[in-house]
Amino acid sequence: MKKIIAPLFTIICAIVLNQTALSQDVHKIAPTMYKVLSDTLGIKVMEATYLPGESSSMHLHPDFALYVISGGTVELTNTKGEKQVVPFTTGMGIVLPGESHTAKNIGETTLKLIVVEVRRPR
Repeated sequence: MKKIIAPLFTIICAIVLNQTALSQDVHKIAPTMYKVLSDTLGIKVMEATYLPGESSSMHLHPDFALYVISGGTVELTNTKGEKQVVPFTTGMGIVLPGESHTAKNIGETTLKLIVVEVRRPR
């Protein structure tokens, strides 16, 4: 019986810890990079600043939009470990569905964004 319980407990802990990591609000895991400007009526507005080489750990965005104040190049890594290099140009705006990822500024300039998250019942 003990031989079954120990591996089962390990699997359950791994699932719970993984779900906790995926559900983390970005401003809680990277408070020095994300400043909450407003949070009301299910809409959160944040200013994000990534210095060259700076990264944030795995976090979740619900449906969100972003506007690039100062451009740069970002490497996003999804929950499957797949990497995508994205050039964010100054003045660019984009609307995206909810997702979990890590982000790293791989460019030589400071990246500054306005991020608007929309939390709504589905």
